[in-house]
Amino acid sequence: MKKLLTLLSSITLIGSTVLVASCKNNTQQSQPNSDKNPNNDQQAPSSNEFILDNIKSKFDYVAEKQDSLNFIVNALKDNQWKTLSTSYTPKISYLDVKDLNEDQITKKYETKIKELNREIVNLEKERDNLLKSIKDFKDISSFKSQYINNNKECLLIGFTYISENDCKIEKFDPNCNKAPLLPSFITSLESAFTNNHNAKIEGIDEWNTSNVTNMKYMFLSAENFNGSIGSWNTEKVQSMYYMFSNAKKFNQALTNWNTSSVTNMEGMFYNASVFNKPLKHFKTSKVKNMSAMFLNAREFDQDISSWDTSSVTNMGQMFRGAKKFNKPLKDWNTSQITDMNEMFREASVFNQDLTNWDTSKVTTMYGMFNNAPMFNKSLAHFKTDIVTDMSYMFYKASSFNQNISNWVIAITDPDKVKGFNRDTHEEFTGDKLPERIRELLKK
Repeated sequence: MKKLLTLLSSITLIGSTVLVASCKNNTQQSQPNSDKNPNNDQQAPSSNEFILDNIKSKFDYVAEKQDSLNFIVNALKDNQWKTLSTSYTPKISYLDVKDLNEDQITKKYETKIKELNREIVNLEKERDNLLKSIKDFKDISSFKSQYINNNKECLLIGFTYISENDCKIEKFDPNCNKAPLLPSFITSLESAFTNNHNAKIEGIDEWNTSNVTNMKYMFLSAENFNGSIGSWNTEKVQSMYYMFSNAKKFNQALTNWNTSSVTNMEGMFYNASVFNKPLKHFKTSKVKNMSAMFLNAREFDQDISSWDTSSVTNMGQMFRGAKKFNKPLKDWNTSQITDMNEMFREASVFNQDLTNWDTSKVTTMYGMFNNAPMFNKSLAHFKTDIVTDMSYMFYKASSFNQNISNWVIAITDPDKVKGFNRDTHEEFTGDKLPERIRELLKK
């Protein structure tokens, strides 16, 4: 009963103004009142149905109001104000546009617009408060997003409860370029703006993301997006898995992000082809997976030498295709890494000292320096006794000419060393190779 009163109070606070939501009740409604209406054989609506009806009507009002305002403003901007008095009659009673003429775009009108804008901001806050109350109303497990202006403006953010404490946002329409406040109970932003078409999405720069734990796929293939989101609170985020993957125009500062809780950065900037902002402040002590993190991040060349990589187990393809990257990595702790496959493949200019690296747990070095034409640093210290695949490790690494004859090799399958030194420096052969490698290459 207390929750019901709280929710009804939230509705009452908005007064006669009303908001828009398409609500979906995925769990069983409470039983309707057993009393019959003497004039109707149907059961009286339950308290849940009453609440949902009120919510729908309240969200309806804001949709109508915002749509009316946008029509008026756009008409005036396009110098089509004359059409307002003849072809359109907005239902906002206090905004009278009939008196407008060619000489009267007055301060009075401007004041009305400002008043309406202020009211809309307040209504957005009321929406958030209403949703916070709904969160505790257990019969409501999901909402459907609501839009106006051909799905360009989202009025209500949809969500679904995955569990009692885990609430996932509904993916935004690809055309959406304006979003309201983020409900504070949403914990997952997974795929929120996947395939979004816009360069900027108004409103998301002010989101409070302090309760968000998942940003997986958030801007996946949002190929035009380049909005400012550097002020977000990411303290609780655990996954940034493929977050900016294929966000081909994204290049914004993330210097204020706290990544101390992140465990997965796999593919975070995969194919983010212009991204090149400082990341040295990233706290990475809990990150276990950095595979494909900068795969095809063609412009990236920032100092990340101070990262704590002591928990990382996978760096496969991490810098593959990072054609401009050539920053020191010698102090990285690689003691837990098991996968270095194609780590520097097609890293066109990379040529840094790796003598401090501990490779004692690495099991695959497949294509590690494949087509890394500038690399020519000593790797004599590498521990390779449990590596099971070295095929194409130095394929087309045309400058590499180091002595690695001391490597301990346990591989017995010739296919696992296939192409090992093919098309490398002409002198990288014979006694510079481990004896086992030489034997397998002959088979």
